[in-house]
Amino acid sequence: MGIGRLMTPRERLITTLSHQEPDRVPINFHCGDAGLRKMIESADIAPEVKQRFIHGDVDILTFRGRKNDPVFSPYHRGTPGEAIIDDWGVGSLRHKASGTYLLTQYIYHPLKDVVDAEELQDYPWPDITESGRWQHLRSEVHRSRATGRLAIGQMSQTIVELAYGLRPMEQLFMDFYENPRFVQKLFEKITEIRCFQARIFAEVGVDVLRIGDDLASQQKLLVGLDIYRQWIKPCHAKVIAAAREIQPEIPVLYHSDGNIEELIPELIEIGVTAINPIQPECIDPIMVKKRWGDKITIWGGVSTQRTVAFGTQADVDAEVAARMECVAPGGGYVVDFINTAWSPRARKNVFRYLDRIQQIGVY
Repeated sequence: MGIGRLMTPRERLITTLSHQEPDRVPINFHCGDAGLRKMIESADIAPEVKQRFIHGDVDILTFRGRKNDPVFSPYHRGTPGEAIIDDWGVGSLRHKASGTYLLTQYIYHPLKDVVDAEELQDYPWPDITESGRWQHLRSEVHRSRATGRLAIGQMSQTIVELAYGLRPMEQLFMDFYENPRFVQKLFEKITEIRCFQARIFAEVGVDVLRIGDDLASQQKLLVGLDIYRQWIKPCHAKVIAAAREIQPEIPVLYHSDGNIEELIPELIEIGVTAINPIQPECIDPIMVKKRWGDKITIWGGVSTQRTVAFGTQADVDAEVAARMECVAPGGGYVVDFINTAWSPRARKNVFRYLDRIQQIGVY
């Protein structure tokens, strides 16, 4: 590219989101694993590179929530006392299987016994408009700008994923056909709240709005395109439109695990400009780059399930080289690691991945 100087992380991300080549490939990574962090801190690399490996190039901003509000107690009879009840009333209890590196969680659904759509009016929905939930965001955006980092307004699990936390997934999916009024009222309420959040994120000046719902397995979509177009797509479109009432050009990052190839044109149509993670196990990042690389940024493309979890150092080197050759050209590419199980091999491979991107991820 020959820009003559190093970009700030924010400049780097904004450039690649504009489908131009920055100084180097951006990294979206926050090291939450103590073992990997120790490995990075003890490595013989420059201090600024260590910081990049630990904190990446972005800051994730969120609304403040509450936990274990007793107002949800009537909806959690039988839920274990040690479960955490989130701001929406969804209960969760983490569980680590013995002898593995996998962390799972049990979910407790507060609306599992609700049948009548009118009962949703009495549900204690979080009052997201309370200033204490979002007033901190403006100063956090200013802090990100002052340090040259990109600020992302995080609002994943936007509609459907939140809905199948409130209500069991199989029950919700049956409701599409057997209790559509319930779905309508549930989605309307969630969308109303999410639109407020999107407007606030835009007003305080975040650089990117992140939304998303997991809508696919590794083979295909969890719902048909007809269901997506009727029930889900309009909600996503309203949330994006709410943010763009304030910031007409705000980039929108959409997250869904799995094979969402069928959804990509639908997402582009409603204004999504970047997609995460583009799982190589089930959707080819090179194919996505060729077909839609002028419209969306590939935010991920790392095989955490295969290369990171079980690969050799040579496998990591080969994957990084392939991404640099076939996905990075022209911008529109961000390295991101999603859902990594932190085994000793995974730690070594993530460090190797970061190190190779630092070395050869230069335009």
